[in-house]
Amino acid sequence: YGVKAGNPSVTEPGGSQNPGSSDEPTNVVKPTLTLAELQDLVRRKGENLTWSDFSDYYYEDIGSGQHILRYTINADYYLLIGGSNMEVPPMYIRLVSVANSDNHIDVRYKNMDDFLKNESNSGGEATGEAKEVRYTIRISRPDLPIFDGPGYDYAYVGTVQAAGTYTIVEEKLDYEGFLWGKLKSGIGWIHIAEAKSEAPNHIPITVEFAEEPLLQSGNYHEFIADNSEYMTKLAFRSGEVLRNVRFSLLQFDGSANGTLEELYALPELTPEKPLVTGVVFYGDMTTYVISFTDGSGKECSFAVYMSARNGALTLEEYRP
Repeated sequence: YGVKAGNPSVTEPGGSQNPGSSDEPTNVVKPTLTLAELQDLVRRKGENLTWSDFSDYYYEDIGSGQHILRYTINADYYLLIGGSNMEVPPMYIRLVSVANSDNHIDVRYKNMDDFLKNESNSGGEATGEAKEVRYTIRISRPDLPIFDGPGYDYAYVGTVQAAGTYTIVEEKLDYEGFLWGKLKSGIGWIHIAEAKSEAPNHIPITVEFAEEPLLQSGNYHEFIADNSEYMTKLAFRSGEVLRNVRFSLLQFDGSANGTLEELYALPELTPEKPLVTGVVFYGDMTTYVISFTDGSGKECSFAVYMSARNGALTLEEYRP
């Protein structure tokens, strides 16, 4: 991906400066994105901002394996847009401080004016310096999310998966004032206040991105809803024997709670053998629902969707 020296708005032959498209002419001079233009886009599009909204501006693709587009704005800020698939909304659209790359916001969800004001007042310094600590924390929520940095705008890593005692070796405040702790294992960071909160009412099922050890074991039920190149595999694990399990796609048809299109049924799901589903999340509105009868005979349904903010999986009760 070449850039001609002395003119960062000119691409080399064969390069593309149009996210999501490959048929735009090369050697096209494109302007640099300005803060005023970004603010205007945010005001007009808000959470609906996507790749194509920035196609008129110069960028560099700095990703490896994923699309990460860097838009230089000025000496103080740049914009990062990242995701694995340009056919769906980006995982993040971050305004980043040049002085300290830990200071950033996803402009779709945070107030850009407040961020710029705080940056001006702090002179671009970090909102909180990381400090080394060492203490243990009792976590009762196996669904507690882990991120690869101290803040919700960092990439989602997974969940702690099991309740227990964990060791924190580093702390840092994010730009919103929330305290984050780095796990001793090095896998990532957790929100300390959220980690100390009690687990919600008993949920007999969890969901996570299926990992290689499970997939290689072959010890799971499997259903592939969409076998395209954008497929993601989810692993549903039960804490007890669940019966009459149904996996459905939630269709938003204008009714109050949508309509379920059943895709797969399983007579019984046990703790020893999880269910792996191959699905595609076409944007942040794609929602799947898993329904079942729990050990007490209660009918339960939980919606599963991917956060557009950071790609985290969310599992919450669904009432048809």
